[in-house]
Amino acid sequence: PCRNSAAAESTLPAPVDRPSSLARPAAQRFAAVLSSTERHLEGPVPERLDLRAVMGSVEIDLRRADFPPGVTEIDVRSILGNIELELPSHVRVENDGHALLGNFSVKGRSRRPGGSEPVVRITGRSILANVEVELDD
Repeated sequence: PCRNSAAAESTLPAPVDRPSSLARPAAQRFAAVLSSTERHLEGPVPERLDLRAVMGSVEIDLRRADFPPGVTEIDVRSILGNIELELPSHVRVENDGHALLGNFSVKGRSRRPGGSEPVVRITGRSILANVEVELDD
């Protein structure tokens, strides 16, 4: 049987409006225990990232990730390990991390408070370990 093109079009599903960006995940965790983990994230950054290294290494590159306005929390815990975090230059970093017989540092220029730039709040501890946050210049 021959079908009418108007009838065929009426049976097609209606177009769906897709948001321009994906929904922001609530949380994501990366961990390394006696091992190493390396990730390059693109797209929306979760509201909270948990990074854990126990006698291991975690390297996370967020330079190409999408940071929405507001606060993104990154909680870092390293024991006898190493955590490296790379951030884009357009974010403002608030470093509330602490080290015990180790290193917890932010390298590069962070934006000054007061603008509408995204905020990355870093919390956590480094015990006999290294945590390094680097802002892309």
